[in-house]
Amino acid sequence: MDLFGKFLETISELPAQAVYTATEKEREMIEEDISYHRSFPIRDTMSILGFCRFVHAAMIGMAMTPSILPFDHVEFYRRMVARLVAARELTPSALQQFDSVFLRINREEQLLAA
Repeated sequence: MDLFGKFLETISELPAQAVYTATEKEREMIEEDISYHRSFPIRDTMSILGFCRFVHAAMIGMAMTPSILPFDHVEFYRRMVARLVAARELTPSALQQFDSVFLRINREEQLLAA
């Protein structure tokens, strides 16, 4: 299984209340890997890091700049944000922020690639 698949499986199985802690630990591990120049699959790693940073920013009420995620990852991440909003782990504005940060730019990227 690829890195994204493992991440998807891991956080999908967690209760919503544990997702933030898991994404924080994942973010820290990835940032450490990057700082020590360890090899990693770029596409999945940057996708996971972007999502973990988004969850962190949404949790503390900080805005994020638009970013590109692999199109096939966006649906899962959006469902996860909706799940966190439904569990009141994130505010309802987090879903709007997700759409603003990831969906708009990903749609534009898809149009440019066509």
